[in-house]
Amino acid sequence: IQKDTLIAVKHYFSNGQLMYEGKMKNGKADGVWKWYHHDGKLWGLGKYSNGLKEGRWLYGDLEKIRYLADVCVQESIDIDELIKEIQVTKIIYEKGEIIDNGSFNYSMENNR
Repeated sequence: IQKDTLIAVKHYFSNGQLMYEGKMKNGKADGVWKWYHHDGKLWGLGKYSNGLKEGRWLYGDLEKIRYLADVCVQESIDIDELIKEIQVTKIIYEKGEIIDNGSFNYSMENNR
């Protein structure tokens, strides 16, 4: 494998559902990674840079969110049909270190 080549990584639960997916570069996690519940629903999303967590990481019921600020989670959802309020945990990393975190409710109806 050539240096700086991105390699797709996928790991599955014993039931065949996707557990997590992302990419590796030079043996380290790089780019956007996603984690799923055993039933296939998205529950975590974040970005690695050279093996270190970077930027905003989200955990919670992310399955029905299409856009949350600058994070695009899922393109196929019609956001106008969603009115559910969900609890989301946000963690912001810089070079692998937590610089901010918190939980908040996100209302799809009121866009808050």
